[in-house]
Amino acid sequence: MKPRHILLGLLVAVPVVCSATNIDRSTLTEVVNKVSVIDSTSRKTSAAQVRSEFVAPNILRTGADSRAEMIAPDQTVTRVGQNTIFSFSRDSREIELEKGSILFQSPSGKGGGTIRTPAASAAVLGTTLIVVATKNGGFKVLLIEGSGKVKAADGTVRTINSGQMVYALPGGKLSGVFEFRLSQQVGASALVSGFKKKLPSTDKIQAAINRQEKDIKSGSAIETGLLASGSPTIAYKVDVARDTIKEQQQSTMAAAQSQRFLDAANTPATIASADLDPARVFVPEDMDQLGFPGDNRPLFGLFGNGLPQRTDSFAQFVGSDILFDTPTVSLDPYAGREAFRFLALNNIEFQQSVDFGTYFGAIQFWAGDTIRTAPGIAVKVSAMASSLSFIAFGQPFSVDQPLPTSLAEIDPNSQLLLSSFTAQNFAGAIGLAGGNVDLEGVRLGAGGPLIVAAGSDLTVRFSASGPFAPLFEGQQASQFDAASELVSGVSADLVAARDIKLNGVLVQAPRIRVQSGNDLQLRAVQLNDTSTPAASGSPSPGGGTAFVPTNKQVFLSAQKLADLRNVNFLSNDVLLQARTIRLEQVNFRDGSRVILESQIGRLAPNPNTGRPAIPGLVNFIKGVKYGDSPAEQFVIQNGPGQTPSSAGIIIRPRGK
Repeated sequence: MKPRHILLGLLVAVPVVCSATNIDRSTLTEVVNKVSVIDSTSRKTSAAQVRSEFVAPNILRTGADSRAEMIAPDQTVTRVGQNTIFSFSRDSREIELEKGSILFQSPSGKGGGTIRTPAASAAVLGTTLIVVATKNGGFKVLLIEGSGKVKAADGTVRTINSGQMVYALPGGKLSGVFEFRLSQQVGASALVSGFKKKLPSTDKIQAAINRQEKDIKSGSAIETGLLASGSPTIAYKVDVARDTIKEQQQSTMAAAQSQRFLDAANTPATIASADLDPARVFVPEDMDQLGFPGDNRPLFGLFGNGLPQRTDSFAQFVGSDILFDTPTVSLDPYAGREAFRFLALNNIEFQQSVDFGTYFGAIQFWAGDTIRTAPGIAVKVSAMASSLSFIAFGQPFSVDQPLPTSLAEIDPNSQLLLSSFTAQNFAGAIGLAGGNVDLEGVRLGAGGPLIVAAGSDLTVRFSASGPFAPLFEGQQASQFDAASELVSGVSADLVAARDIKLNGVLVQAPRIRVQSGNDLQLRAVQLNDTSTPAASGSPSPGGGTAFVPTNKQVFLSAQKLADLRNVNFLSNDVLLQARTIRLEQVNFRDGSRVILESQIGRLAPNPNTGRPAIPGLVNFIKGVKYGDSPAEQFVIQNGPGQTPSSAGIIIRPRGK
């Protein structure tokens, strides 16, 4: 028979927990040094007195070198160690242990109850037990004699016998079972031997000690010389009770892993072949050992449901700077992971086009400072992935600080500058985020949601190096080689905390949202929600045909000014909101429903005559058309009131 291994002892007094019948009152039988009782209602504090009754839900607090003993009507003994705060719950089997340690001894073998600490809870059953709160907010349960069970919130059950312990971990889980040396624990514990009267189970405790010592002497159990941690970061992962060598190897591996990560994070990486350097690739298990941030971090909430919010199973390639100089990258070795991340503490740069092939997870490019393309190089990043995301945080970060988790945490003065850049992912979503996002001559093609978000300003424009022509209905996107194209099979969201400027841009998606926290400026823009023109023809000024809603729409919003010039709406459903709306050379589709909401919610006088814009109103400056006719002829509502259900142009106050 293979001998079992025994932990030498514990770094702190080890606790054990048990479940009991209702213990909502007990009589204090011994008080040592400073012990206080806090009334749960008045919060008044008084000194604990021998022969007084401690009643739930009052709180008992002990100071340094202090302890107390109490006995319940069913003869359950509760002993409270030093620096402890705990209470019983009224009419239940719950014990709240804020910190410290408690011993339970029950003649029925049902001592304890549901133990709750700041971050963990578990139901505990046993005869003589000690429970000790741990540094991570959980607790550990130590069985001194007899047998017991510990059941976690997730339903996991551990059966323990005398001389065995288990950790209750944050998140409702339990560790494995570890064996400790009873003789050392009992001899050092004031909870066992620090009171005038002996525990009723003293003889049984001594018998359990004798059995374990006999096993050690015969060689069927081996003392490891290892200490159980007061915080089970390592102990619950490595069953040192059964394999001493494994724990020693784990410590050595963690040190090597830490150095590997630091080497990767502090040196630049050039990816010059399809195969990635495995020395720079890390998975969550590596990060757990290292204690560095970056493991299982949420993505930006601004991405909504379009991109994965958490990636619990990922791999990441790490470098101080990452430069792509290869036509292909293979992620086949990491198939099955939810995401693969390229994490640069400073910059990510593409020196040529890169194809990532088929990868069923998310591909993420995260840069502490910027993401950019090499000057004068046209770059295409293509993949068949669940999503592609490019996030530039704007400030180089170090390995010991957490990554930003919201758009507000990105440096608003940072730059995400991409020129002559194409990202193509027809299998899923595409997301771009940064401080100042500036895209020139870009092509973004997504099969899923397309999201571009800026913590400050967002600019998307045509390429200054190529030809450009105005965009009107009937002209195809292929005619404008220099225009930026944002295409999605699901939705296109452009969001900025301040200004949005689109100049020479084609946006095509069933649902289009352009939302600015300040001003919205569109120049030579075509917005296409992929709907076919309304079949019923144009409404008359006096009332139109019924509007049939679909799930396709163009929505534009600005807090202040929405200034649209030379804009073509290929949509049957348009909603535009701003404090002031200024339209010039704007085409609305014949038979569509157009809602224009401004602060005052009325059309400015003398539309389409070139008069200056009036703040708070909807302004048709000139060339604003509905179909082939002046748009003002098709206004079916002008101001507050009950909105008609027909097609046409509706002008009303914002938010109505």
